[in-house]
Parts: sequence; structure tokens; C-alpha cells
Amino acid sequence: MKHKKSKPAKPAAEAASFIQPATKSAPPRSKWQKRCLIGLFIYTVVGFLVLPAIIKWQLRKQLPALTHRIVDVKQVQMNPYALSLTVRGLSLTESNGTPFAAFDELYVNFQLSSVFRGAWTFGDIRLVHPTANLVRLAEGGFNFSNLVGTNSAPATNPPSAPPAVLVQSLLITNAVVTFADETTAPRFNADYGPINLAVTDFTTRRDKHGPYTFVATTPDGESFAWSGRISVNPPQSTGQFKLTGISPGKYSAYLAQFITAQIASGKIDVGADYRVNAASAPLELDVTNTTLRVSNLLVKPPGSDVTLFGMNQFIVTNASATLTGRVARVGLVTLNGGSALIGREADGSLTALKYLIPQTNHADATIVTNTTTKDSAPWRFDLGELDVAGFAVRVEDHSTPNLAELGVEALRLNVKGFSTETNTPIDVALAFNWRGGGTVNVRSRGTLMPPDITATIGVSELAIAPLQPYIGQNLNLVVHSGGVSVEGEAKFNPSALPQIHFAGNVGVTNFASSDTISYHELSSWKNLAVRGIDFSFQTNALSIQEVKFTEARNSFVVSSNGVLNVVALPKSKPAATNEASSAQTTNVVVNEPFPIRVVALV
Repeated sequence: MKHKKSKPAKPAAEAASFIQPATKSAPPRSKWQKRCLIGLFIYTVVGFLVLPAIIKWQLRKQLPALTHRIVDVKQVQMNPYALSLTVRGLSLTESNGTPFAAFDELYVNFQLSSVFRGAWTFGDIRLVHPTANLVRLAEGGFNFSNLVGTNSAPATNPPSAPPAVLVQSLLITNAVVTFADETTAPRFNADYGPINLAVTDFTTRRDKHGPYTFVATTPDGESFAWSGRISVNPPQSTGQFKLTGISPGKYSAYLAQFITAQIASGKIDVGADYRVNAASAPLELDVTNTTLRVSNLLVKPPGSDVTLFGMNQFIVTNASATLTGRVARVGLVTLNGGSALIGREADGSLTALKYLIPQTNHADATIVTNTTTKDSAPWRFDLGELDVAGFAVRVEDHSTPNLAELGVEALRLNVKGFSTETNTPIDVALAFNWRGGGTVNVRSRGTLMPPDITATIGVSELAIAPLQPYIGQNLNLVVHSGGVSVEGEAKFNPSALPQIHFAGNVGVTNFASSDTISYHELSSWKNLAVRGIDFSFQTNALSIQEVKFTEARNSFVVSSNGVLNVVALPKSKPAATNEASSAQTTNVVVNEPFPIRVVALV
């Protein structure tokens, strides 16, 4: 018996034909790859093309309202793979066309490692050639004041901790700042740049410090260098700063508000190490290893070539100060070469006062007067050594009938151990040449608080003739020549008895004088020696072992009015008013008797 082939075989074949195309379709993995490629393409297009255009559009749209200035942005670029943003050619311009601020390029690189660091991490932030035009307006404000909102309500909540941020490298290169001050006359203008700033590992995390360097220069040769470590949370910093080549004459526009004298030349260099902790209350600030150098400083009157004050070289080394301890110390101060002119006007006022510009702002004085300060310990100041060499002082006194011109040259002053602390011994050595002839040499040791000083005095042939304008102001006498010599020891102690004591010798050589009454020679001698002086003040006493004249000549002339020339030497003073006379009579103090003893007169 034969069986026929079963028909289901055909449907099986057909089923196989339907199953076969399904086995040839793309697997799920291929679909994800396509989707990733599409997403990557969109991310690339949006990152490289779309977002830069949006950012540029928003910068041009939002910044004018925020800055109140005309804004221009030349180019914005993004690298979505490096997570970087570059903005080029951004500038802010005032409505009158004056440049306000700009930069060539701003580059910001964000790091995906922020996820693991727990902080917004930036690999690089770089600002290339930023410029700023800052102006202090005539009314006292600044041209950037409108950048800060004035209608915002003051914050009442305590400030919160800053978000965690880490900047691995922050660079500002070739910055230039132009500053003008319209409050000064003449207007002050200065350019500062190029300015370069480099900060590594800058972070807002607590107790994390990062190194930094800051260097700024000016076209005038000035420079400012600042380096160290800085922390934002809390605000702390340690480091060093140095300013070199500072020209004080450049800032004379500010001095012109107080004085009319002009700074003709000079350079200042300053440097120090510091430590500051702004989070501490009170503020902690320590400055150490401070140095100051002033070179070739000249101050002159307006429109004159006369030198009022000059210093060849002034140096301060090893200075330090601590704000919390309220102590300031200076190791050494030296002044080599220089001069000073001290003048006195005909009315008796100091010439220097006429170069001062009186300040009429009484409101500020009222504020200072009414300010109450908390009780605090006084500052202590210590000076290791002060050394002055090669200095000259000239005095011009126009208040006398004839111009008095005095002065000292080759001044040498050395002070060691000065302190505002009580009972601190101080050593002083003073020497100079007297203008007109003679020298002075004084050495002393003692304390200033309380006063207790012992000095050794040496004066050799100090000319008297330069003092003639003062002598002629009070006496009818002309001193033609003569030199004073002194050697001895002097003591001063207000709390002891006697308060003042001197023991030594005094001499006057080659003295010659005449009176202005009879116009004859009055007195002259080759040598006057006063030896063995013992002088005390409170208690009062004067003892002299010997007074010896050598080759003395004296002339006594009776004028036609019967007055002896010696008696008429004192010049009469204007009669005092009744009120003055009564006041003098009322305030008369009975002086302690002053006994004088002279053993020998030769």
C-alpha cells in the first residue's frame, strides 16, 4: 500500500522562508552603535557650532544690561571633547566710545574628575592681555561704580560656605591697567603693566593653600612682585612682596593736596615677608624681614632750585611688626649724605609752614573727634640702631634785624637701644662741624623714661660770630671773633637732686667785640679760661676754681649823656601793657637763691 507525501512539508518550507529574513536583521548591539554615532554627531555639532553661537548671542544680549556699556565679542569657541570654552575679543566700551575693559582671550577647561574630587574642578583658566581703564571721577566715585547694584537689599543671613572649587592652574598674562584720578590737580594718570598672575591649585576647600606669583611693572621702571601661598577658606596668606623703582615724584599730584613743595627726584624700594589671617578676630598680621631703601631724594620749593630736603641714601633693614602683639621693631636705620634747610620768616613762623596747604574739611575732623575706640595696649617700638653720616643742616632766620645764617656740616649721629619701653638704656653719639668754625662732640647714655641721662661734652673753638644777629637783637654789641670750647660731664635727672649738674671747663679764645653806642672796641682777649666749674640746678650752686684772662683789653666810655657804655649794652624793650604788667606781677615766682663761689680770678 502506497502512501502519499504529506502536504505539511510545503508549509514548513514556507515557514522557513519567513524565518530566514528575521535572522538577517541587525542585532541590538548595532542599533546602539548607530544611536551612539548619531548622538556623538549631534553632541559634536551642538558643542562645536550651536553652543558657541548661543553663548556669543547671549553675551551680546545680556552684558549691556548688566554692565551699562557697549559690548562686543569677536569669537566664541567650544571643544566638547576637552570640555573647554574660549572667548576671544570681548570688549566693554563706554557710551562716549572710551574703552572700559577688554581681553584678547579667555580659556576655561573643565575637568570630568570633578565627579571624583567632590569639587568643581578646572584644569586651566587662562586670561590673555586683559585691559582696564579705571577712572576716579571728580565727585569722588569711580567709573565702575555702576557695575554694582545699588537697590539690592542687604543680606541678613550669615554668609554660607563657598562651593567647593578647584582650579589647578590660573594664569593672567600681559594685563594692563590704566588709572586716572580727576580729583587731583593736575589730573593723575598712570599705566600699570604688563601684569602677570599665576596661581596653582587654587581651591575654596577649607584649610587648603595654593602657591601664587604676581608680577606687575610700569613703563616708568616700577615693579611689584608678590608670591607665597594663599587660602580662601579661611582667608589666610603667607608670602613675600617687593616694590622696586617707585618714583615718589610720579605721585606728586596727591602730595599737591597737602604741600606745594615739589619732589624733584628719588626712588623707593620696599620688601617684606608677611603672614595674615583674616578669619581671626582680631585680625592677625605679622610683617617681618622688612627693608626700605630711598635713593637720591630731593624736595624743592615751587619754582626754585633750592633744596629743602635731600637724602642720598636712606636704608631701613630688619624691620618687623605684629598687629596682635602691638610691637614694632627696626634693626638698623642708616642715612648717608643729604641736607635740610630750616627757615624762619620775618614774623617768626617756620618757612616750612608756608608750603603746607590748609585743610578745610571740618567734617572729617568731627568724625575723628567723636570716634570712640576700645581700650587697647599701647604700641611698643624698638630701634636697634640709627646711624646718620655726612648730613648737613642749614638755618636761615629772617626774624632777626640781619639775616642769621647758621648750620652744621658733616653731621654724624648714632643712636643705639631706643625703645618706648621704660628703663631701657640708650646710647647717643653726636658730632658735627659748625658753620663758621669749630666742632662739637657729645656722647650720652641713660634712659628716656624716666629721664636719667649722663653726657660727655666736647666743644672745640665753636665760632661765636655767626650768632651776631641774635646778639645784636638784644645787645648794643658786635662780636667780631671768638671761639667757645667746653669739656665736661653733664647729668639730667628731674627726679633727683640736683636735677641738672655740670662739671668741667669752659674757655673763650681770640675774642674781640665793640659796642654800637660809642663805636669803640669794648672788650677783647686772647684767652679766657674758666676751670673747675661745678654747676647744680635745684639745688642751686655754682663753684669755679679759677677764672683766668690772658691779654685782656677793655674799654670803658662815658657818653655825652653821662651813661657808661657797659651799662647801655642791653637794648630797651617795648613797655608792657598794664594787663601784661599785672599778669607778670601776679605770676612772679620767688626763685631759689643761687650762691656763686669763685676761688681765684687771674
